[in-house]
Amino acid sequence: MCESEWWPYGTSNKCDFPTITDVFPISGPHEGRTQMIIMGTDLGTRTSDIRSVTVAHTPCTLHSNTYEVSKRFECITGASLPNESGAIVVQVRANDGTIQTATYRQRFTYRDPDVVDFTPKIGPKSGGTSVSIIGNYVNAGRSIEAYFGVSPCHIDTMEGVINETHLLCTTTMTNATNSAKLSMYFDEAERLAPDYKTFVFTNDPYVSSFYPTTSMISGGREINVTGQYFTSIQKPKMFVNTGKLFVSVDF
Repeated sequence: MCESEWWPYGTSNKCDFPTITDVFPISGPHEGRTQMIIMGTDLGTRTSDIRSVTVAHTPCTLHSNTYEVSKRFECITGASLPNESGAIVVQVRANDGTIQTATYRQRFTYRDPDVVDFTPKIGPKSGGTSVSIIGNYVNAGRSIEAYFGVSPCHIDTMEGVINETHLLCTTTMTNATNSAKLSMYFDEAERLAPDYKTFVFTNDPYVSSFYPTTSMISGGREINVTGQYFTSIQKPKMFVNTGKLFVSVDF
């Protein structure tokens, strides 16, 4: 496909040279299996025009169902050595039969993700605890998952929240109250937190009583709250609903 018009397939007219404009991600686990998105211009008129894709000197297998004429396709990386870094290169067959090469401006790096620690290490079994995970290259790959035992911990993929050494995830509901180990998957490559670092799911906190039960409308009265499993509360909040007023109480 040329910039201003389509050429019939088989024509000898040559369009512009292929260009790679964007790639995601630009790092992945050294075990491979990262499904990369490659976007650009003049990337052929059909799947077979993509003659080869190499990522840091390693073949990347074309995912044929993802091909969009001239502008986009996906490929799955092969295994490599940790910290191997190199160019992303695509060879495309042009309309005149020649093989043209496009090279991306950034390099791809194969990483060896490592989970070092996480905090907090306790939370209610109903979920909702925001857990900060610390490690090395914990942003490697396209699909990143975290689990405490068998319960997913949903990762916050917002830009600026996840980087090479830190990410956040939110625990989900579990039926058990027990200690659970943290496991993470980077494009299916498993990494485990140290065995002695576990997350404890407790029963959900509940309030059994509070005192006093009255206060001036202007506020300022201290309230003593009694209950269980308060240590699992990450951000305690209390509200008083009088039927006419809905008042936030500071801790």
